[in-house]
Amino acid sequence: MMNSYNFNKLTLCKESTRKVYKPSKYNVIHEMNGGIVLFNTLTGAIAILDDRMIVDYYLRDNGKSISIQNEPTEVERNLIENGFIVPEELDELQFYIYAENFTKFLSEELYIVLLPTRACNFKCPYCFEASEATKMSEKDIESVLYFIKNLLKTGKYKKLSLSWYGGEPLLAKDIITELGTGILELTKEFNIQLEAGITTNGFFLDDDTASELEKLHVKWIQITIHPGEESHNKLRPTKEGKPTYEKVKQAILTATRYFEETRVRLHIEKEGIKYLKRFLEEEKDWLMHPRLRLEPAYVIDDSTGFCFLSRTKETLGVSVSYDEYIRASELVMEFNRKKYGINNDAGDYLEKMLSSTLAPRFGYCGALHNHSYVIGPKGLLYKCISAVDPGDEIGKIEGNYLVVNHNFFEWINYSPAKEKPCQQCKFLPFCAGG
Repeated sequence: MMNSYNFNKLTLCKESTRKVYKPSKYNVIHEMNGGIVLFNTLTGAIAILDDRMIVDYYLRDNGKSISIQNEPTEVERNLIENGFIVPEELDELQFYIYAENFTKFLSEELYIVLLPTRACNFKCPYCFEASEATKMSEKDIESVLYFIKNLLKTGKYKKLSLSWYGGEPLLAKDIITELGTGILELTKEFNIQLEAGITTNGFFLDDDTASELEKLHVKWIQITIHPGEESHNKLRPTKEGKPTYEKVKQAILTATRYFEETRVRLHIEKEGIKYLKRFLEEEKDWLMHPRLRLEPAYVIDDSTGFCFLSRTKETLGVSVSYDEYIRASELVMEFNRKKYGINNDAGDYLEKMLSSTLAPRFGYCGALHNHSYVIGPKGLLYKCISAVDPGDEIGKIEGNYLVVNHNFFEWINYSPAKEKPCQQCKFLPFCAGG
């Protein structure tokens, strides 16, 4: 018997006259509780088998072809439709590249990250950003609005996803208000859906500021905290060395009153992990707020060396081991399960969980998309919020023109499918290169 779930409905070959197949190179086969779980990282399909013969005959990658002489059986039809077996001549890597390019170049959603200022009032030792105090000028605001207007009037986009970032963006509240108001007017002019969010350290968030952001269609806010006042104040002090834990905690409480979603980024590192259990217990009253989403985050010593950027920085010694991080994440997951009272049908919960975590990630990194930009002071454009140092810019808004440089084409044309290890890896569609 085979129960299968294909969450993103990607079918490589539903109806075909082809009779010769092969096992997909992206099959993952796992034995569990006396049964067999199949997962295809290219289609996102998952199936549960209780017949080992199906695996042995159809899915063992031993180089043999699978001939289906007559009409496919129900099992064969399921295997074909969910991509567990594919036409013998299909190059699945080329299909992945096609799907990735489709996602990168054809989208009805425009992604803009705005850096109204590069300045910050915190001094976090693990921060990847260079210390700059530049902020957008009136000329920059005018250029950014013109740039966005030209993109929206092409008619290609139905939605604008806008994110305020920094530095610390709330050091430039006046710029956010002026620029955000202009963008809101543009989306109304071109009948574009606007969804905005902001990533802030929370230090300057009060009721008046939150109310103003809400008027600018800010739907979500992300604020970082460490599990424990001692570790937080040590690793997220002000530039003057003053503690910030209580101020940040109050900002999170303020955020829950105004925004649809308050994302609390819970940093897991050597010092704070000691206090995690106590933190979840002692702070549970406010952490249980229904609009608050608690998300564990791994603090890495070299915070710009996590992808093909391949940079190096001084090792800070704050990282925990991966196993420690997984155990800490499980504590947070257990807290969230209790918080949301997961008593619904197990199958329904399984489908919701798997649909969000196991779906293939075609063009997963937004920086590689043709419809994604990071815009900072002086009209400088970037592709990634982790690559905004001098020399990282992909171009510049100059008057009525966008002038791009060689970095733009390197970002747009990059694909993990170009990396030899990724070409051979069955997890490529799920991992997307990291």
